[in-house]
Amino acid sequence: AIWGSTLYLAWGLVLRDTGCRPSEALAWSPSDYNTTWGGFPIVKRIRGYSAKIYPGTKGGRRQYRAAILSVTGKLIMKEVLDTCETERIFPWRVDQANGFFRLALARAKIPELGPLGTIRTQYCLRHTAVTQTIDIDRKLAAEIYGHRTLKNQQRYDHPNEEELFKRVSGSNELLKKRFDTKE
Repeated sequence: AIWGSTLYLAWGLVLRDTGCRPSEALAWSPSDYNTTWGGFPIVKRIRGYSAKIYPGTKGGRRQYRAAILSVTGKLIMKEVLDTCETERIFPWRVDQANGFFRLALARAKIPELGPLGTIRTQYCLRHTAVTQTIDIDRKLAAEIYGHRTLKNQQRYDHPNEEELFKRVSGSNELLKKRFDTKE
């Protein structure tokens, strides 16, 4: 109900599930959908506030990748594609899509300003996807989200205290080997 329509729900799920950039998802046409994999190739984008499609991604033409949807995302996308009558699935400009995202925030009673005083935009869903998957495999995550280097991922890394200790837990054995005396 917070998204207002199936199309807007699909938009939110695409960004949450895939972590793709809004400008990349806005360029998708119904024929881009891969039914075997349940996702889209990310090989084009719209630029700025136009609706013109350009080849390549923000990372360049060699930064092609794929985006696979969750089970729920696939079900909603099928419904959207079955009724799509436009050249692009999401026939909006970036600024219009941001407006829909802000309406969803308002319906969900989520403040438009984040904890650091920055305005929440649809790009937040990309950050959520990256943050939630970064601990699985950093190298694979870099490939999935189109980061050229692992350094680009640092802005998404928000470990809590427990995660920090898990990361260094292997050092316990190292410390025992190096410094502990025989029992």
